[in-house]
Amino acid sequence: MDEIADRKTRADAELACRDEKGNPLPPILITSYQDSKQHPNTAKVIKYNVGWKFETIEELAKHFNVPLAPLKAQIEEYNGYVKTGKDTQFGKNMTKAADKYIKAPFTVVRLWPKVHYCQGGVMVNTNAEVKDSFTGEPIQGLYAAGEVCGGIHGVSRLGSCSIPECMVMGMTAARSMMKA
Repeated sequence: MDEIADRKTRADAELACRDEKGNPLPPILITSYQDSKQHPNTAKVIKYNVGWKFETIEELAKHFNVPLAPLKAQIEEYNGYVKTGKDTQFGKNMTKAADKYIKAPFTVVRLWPKVHYCQGGVMVNTNAEVKDSFTGEPIQGLYAAGEVCGGIHGVSRLGSCSIPECMVMGMTAARSMMKA
């Protein structure tokens, strides 16, 4: 999976990871502890057991029940991309990965999408009036703003738009109420 793809592509790939019974099998993200410890949250991730530090690849493979040989091969392949500056698997720009090889000790986190924004909800018009789901006509005196609204973004919202959407539609609703 391309770990720097857009959020929808990543979430779809993560959710597709299932065992033979259909149970979730979250993919893991492996980084070199040396590079990850520069991030201010690494210590917290390890402290609160949402991430782990492993001294060896064997320890990591055993913990996650991952076959060792393919894991070593994947890491070797990735490190080759770092060395050449070309990711032939996903076509990623490797500029920021220069000299950041995956090597022991390792920091590992599981990947799984989190619900942090709702794409559904009531339909509203440009005056923030809630539309009747059967007629499409505004419901007198009923207004909505923010995540309770649906249809504003389509299938995947634009990043960083939640707060402005709440503010804009909240102000729109207030202005519409004042006119009513």
